[in-house]
Amino acid sequence: MPPSQIVAFLVLGVVVGLASSLGGIGGGAVIIPALILLFGFTDIKEINGISLGAIVLISFSAAFGYWRNGHGNLQVSACIAVTGIIGAYFGSQWAHLMNKALLEKIVGMLLAGSGIYVAFIKPYVFHRASGQ
Repeated sequence: MPPSQIVAFLVLGVVVGLASSLGGIGGGAVIIPALILLFGFTDIKEINGISLGAIVLISFSAAFGYWRNGHGNLQVSACIAVTGIIGAYFGSQWAHLMNKALLEKIVGMLLAGSGIYVAFIKPYVFHRASGQ
């Protein structure tokens, strides 16, 4: 891998870490589009594998920072993680069996749905919850 590409991936890592910890968004919402649009990756299964591999450590680091400062709920996180591990295992097996075109559509819908939620629904929900 050329040094310039290594530097570009390192910069992407900083951006993903900031987006994950500041916005609470999954790093995949940043990593997947970046790998496709900026780095020219085309194999959705490879892209998912790269994204998930990076997210493991990025998410742990961000969560640790929040917990260390008294934010978050370890019990709730653990409950979600236990069944999330099971779902992730089966999801990765299903993804391996799916044709790439279907998997690309699923990933695209999840990313689009996340974008719509963050841009339009989440601000409305938080605004109503705060009584403003």
